[in-house]
Parts: sequence; C-alpha cells; structure tokens
Amino acid sequence: MIPCLVRPVPITLILAAVLLGACASPPHAPSNLSTPACPLIAADLFPDRRQHKRYDAAQPDTPFIRRTLTPAPDTGAGPGLEVRSLTFNADSDPAVDTPVESRFLSLARATDGAILLVTSSEGGRTTHFDPPLIFMPASLEPGQQFEHSTTARVVGENGREQTSGRATRHVTYSGDAEAVDSGESGEAATASLLARPGPFRVVSARLDMDLFPARVVTTTTYWVNAAGIVREQQTTAVTVLGLPYQTRRHDVILVESSDAGSESTAPPVTEQRP
Repeated sequence: MIPCLVRPVPITLILAAVLLGACASPPHAPSNLSTPACPLIAADLFPDRRQHKRYDAAQPDTPFIRRTLTPAPDTGAGPGLEVRSLTFNADSDPAVDTPVESRFLSLARATDGAILLVTSSEGGRTTHFDPPLIFMPASLEPGQQFEHSTTARVVGENGREQTSGRATRHVTYSGDAEAVDSGESGEAATASLLARPGPFRVVSARLDMDLFPARVVTTTTYWVNAAGIVREQQTTAVTVLGLPYQTRRHDVILVESSDAGSESTAPPVTEQRP
C-alpha cells in the first residue's frame, strides 16, 4: 500500500505534472460496432518508426495537435519510443505561436510487444511510473478489457518528489466501425478520412491518477487503422479532495501523417486549418 502524504502539496504543481490529456464532447465509443475477427496489437497505435502527425480539431474553435513519434534508445524496460505532443489554441499558428501544452511521453516496447509508459513530462515536472505502466497491452481480442496499476511519483525540476500515489490504466478493444464522423472539421479532415477507408478499430482507454490531494482521470477513445490513430477524443477531469476542479477536452482528426524522409500519406488538400 502507498502511504498518503500529509505535507501540503500545491495544487498547481500537481496539475502541471500529471495532466496527460488536453482541451468538443466527452469521449464515447460508437454504438454500431462490428466484431472483428482478429486482435488489435499495440503496434497499430504505436508503430516502431519516426512519424510526424498533424491533427486538426473535429469541432470549430477547439484545440488542435501536432505530434511526433521517435524511436529512442533502450530505457531499461525495452526499446524506447518518444511521443511529443504540442497542443495549440484554435486560432494559433504553429509556425510562430507557443503551444498551450507541451507533453512528452517516454515509452518502451516490452519483449512481448506491449507499450510501457516510463515517464510523462509537462511544465518542467516529470511523473515516473515504477515499474513502468502497461499503457497498451501487446494485443487485445475484440471486447477484451485490460487493467494494470503501478506507483506514480511526481518530481520537480530540482529533483525533489512533490507527490506520489497510484496510476491505473484500463484499455478495451470495443470493436470496429466502418466509418469515422469527421464532425465539423472541414474539407482537410474529411478528405483525409475518405482516403483512409475503414474498418476503424475503436479502443476505449482510461488513465486514473490518484495523487493526494488530487485525482486526475483521463478518458480517451481512439479510432485506429493502417495510418495509426486517425481520430482521438479525450477528456481529463481533475478533482481535489473529491471536489471538481478542472475539465479539459480535445477531439482531433488526423489530417497528415508522414514517416521521416517520406512523402505524406494524407491526400493533397488546399484548404488551411479551419
């Protein structure tokens, strides 16, 4: 059992360190899903190659994301994979504007193919998962549910521990969808989805971080095909001493995806981000 810390912990420090989500309706899996014949594998979501991904907002006036996946040296838990996500406000220009959020995940690929979360960094603070949290199991059969828990420690830039507790990851392969609704994202996202026909594998995930006095719960729905994650809906809800404190959401659609040194896999579009 992890003992509760009794010293005061500044709430702003906790939030900056552990929010793994960004800022659009709450995530939900479609109801008209079919049952696929083969399992989902972790590499479908986290391929072992460098990629640049552009995600535009599915709804107007909501944040959008730029993401880079980079293979990295062995973390001690397995070959590394670094995921850097930059979240921008709807009216931002990524070429000149500072992102409202910058998150860095250090992942590892276990010998069985599972994806492990080693650390998460944001706002100058790092959350360490010891042992690494199974972020995505090696494979999931349709309808299968998975759960894994570990210890989480939040460390500041000075190396001092700020708080600790438990992190629990839940993942369910909900089924397959024949199409993905492009929402109100405009022609770029619509063309991108049409160029990537279904079925789309629908994965529901939840990350519960119990870090006294705060609890941070991030719920995510992924739509996945050969291009990786093509739509991502995410809600992060924060409570402090059991009382609501903050809720942040994003709902984004993959518009462009390219491997390092390769041409974009997205269709050519002329419309700029809405």
